[in-house]
Amino acid sequence: MTSNGDSDGLVLFACGYCGESNETLIDDSIGKKYEVIEDCSVCCKPNVVHLVKEDGEWTCWATPENE
Repeated sequence: MTSNGDSDGLVLFACGYCGESNETLIDDSIGKKYEVIEDCSVCCKPNVVHLVKEDGEWTCWATPENE
C-alpha cells in the first residue's frame, strides 16, 4: 500500500508482514526522503516505512525489516 499524507501529518502504510493498515507521523524536519522503523499495531512485527516528498506530496510504503 502506498499512501499520500493528510493535513494532520499522518500517512497510512500496509504492514509488510500481515498487510494490516497502520499510520505513522510525518517529520518534515528530517528532510524529503527518510525511513523509520514502525511496529505493526496488529502483528507487532517491525516495518521499514519509507517516506518520500515529491511535488509537495508525501508518499509512503513499508517493507519487512528483515528483507
